[in-house]
Amino acid sequence: ENVKGQPDHETMVMAQAPWRVVALRWVSDSANGTIEPRGVIYIGLSLGNQIDMIDNLTRFCVIVGAAVVLLGGVLSAITVQRTLSPLKRIEKTAAKIAAGDLSQRVPDAPEGTEVGTLAKSLNTMLAQIERSFRQQQTTTEKMKRFVSDASHELRTPLAAIHGYAELYRMQRNAPGQIERADDSIAHIEASSARMTLLVEDLLSLARLDEGHGISITDHIDLGSVIRDSADDLHALDPERDITTGVLGLDVSEPDHLRLSMTPGELPSVMMVADGTRLHQVVTNIVGNIHRYTPADSPVELSLGVLGLDMPLDELTALASGEESLQAIVGAAARFTDHGPGVPTDGLARIFERFYTADPSRARQKGGTGLGMAIAQSVINAHRGFICATESPGGGLTFTIVMPLAPDEAEA
Repeated sequence: ENVKGQPDHETMVMAQAPWRVVALRWVSDSANGTIEPRGVIYIGLSLGNQIDMIDNLTRFCVIVGAAVVLLGGVLSAITVQRTLSPLKRIEKTAAKIAAGDLSQRVPDAPEGTEVGTLAKSLNTMLAQIERSFRQQQTTTEKMKRFVSDASHELRTPLAAIHGYAELYRMQRNAPGQIERADDSIAHIEASSARMTLLVEDLLSLARLDEGHGISITDHIDLGSVIRDSADDLHALDPERDITTGVLGLDVSEPDHLRLSMTPGELPSVMMVADGTRLHQVVTNIVGNIHRYTPADSPVELSLGVLGLDMPLDELTALASGEESLQAIVGAAARFTDHGPGVPTDGLARIFERFYTADPSRARQKGGTGLGMAIAQSVINAHRGFICATESPGGGLTFTIVMPLAPDEAEA
């Protein structure tokens, strides 16, 4: 009880709480040795403390459980968000690609995970799509330019034929105009011949683009082909100094491979090729030297076998520039002149169809601007490589690299 004589709170709680009671019989031994019942003893234990403890434990478990569930939900949300963040980045990248930016790539993810594998596969696919799209764009642009240039090139001789035909009709019955009429006919024949040559070159290019018009079955001595072209050039330009030699690698600078010529006879290099087409390539190059360089400017023709190793697919895919000469393989032929050359920006375009550094001069010389395009198509069909570079001291150099015949390669 408290100071006022009233029961305290704990006593009231114990009084109100349930009790656990055990009733025991109270007996004692009597004088005559018998057991006499003396009464019943009740032993009670209040369950208030246990109930309070259970209530406290229940509240604690409920609070802790709620906290664990809440914390688990927060951690799960954060984990799911972090796990899905690569997919969100993929979604944003896909949206940019859909908007037309094909250069976008999916951010890399850790290797060995599903997202990492997906990102790698998507980047590979996107690279192929972008490359195909760029190639299609380039092809479309080339086709548009090709059609425009072809129309322009064909329109010129057609206009000349039409004009001279009208002039001939006006002059044929006029007295004393026979000679002028004959001149008109001569101009018509020249324009017709130019147009015929142009159409034949266009047809040849079209067949090469389709993979037709070439048969790589002949065993050709490339040295003999170049020797014949040198004889032809000497017959056309007797005053021209033509030097031949063996082409090889200059190993004085191991970090920078260069081709060098040792004067002498052209070697015999056997290869499997289309003999007619290979002659056409050499004739086109030598014909350009004859038409567009001074008749007394020197020329070097060289041929050699290079022992570097490279897959043929990589050789064909090389860009037609000087930097690609760092990775050449096979039989290499080089045609070097010392004429006016081609502007630096024109070296990369020299194999484009209808490209001429000086269109008016090309027409005067009878060129169509298709010779080098045909040469590149033929060399590519042979799984080879051709490029144009500036000659030392000025001029233009064509380098052709082609795979050897199997027996020659083994030798």
